[in-house]
Amino acid sequence: MSPLEKFYETTAKLIQVLEGTFDRDEKILLLDKLLAERDVLLKEIKRPNPEEDDLAGKVIMINRKLDMLLAKEKTLIQKDLKDLKNRKEKSDMYQNPYASVSVDGMFYDKRN
Repeated sequence: MSPLEKFYETTAKLIQVLEGTFDRDEKILLLDKLLAERDVLLKEIKRPNPEEDDLAGKVIMINRKLDMLLAKEKTLIQKDLKDLKNRKEKSDMYQNPYASVSVDGMFYDKRN
């Protein structure tokens, strides 16, 4: 099996993981493992033979789909991190409401 075929299969597995209903931690571990494997295979790929041109076209198309799914997963993770940060700030504000009171304002009387 050529490195290009292995690369195609690994990319297809990545798409299955991203579209599947896995636990988030399990999904991240699988993605990390498959992306590392894919990186090694990418370095092994040379210029495709003429008989592999159609497979190379399929790899390009499936790679675009993978990029879209990875970007969507990244935005979901960023949103969750932002929500967690906001919840933590609100919780801290509830625990100690006077911690963030500003003391920089002073009143000066000009009549003296």
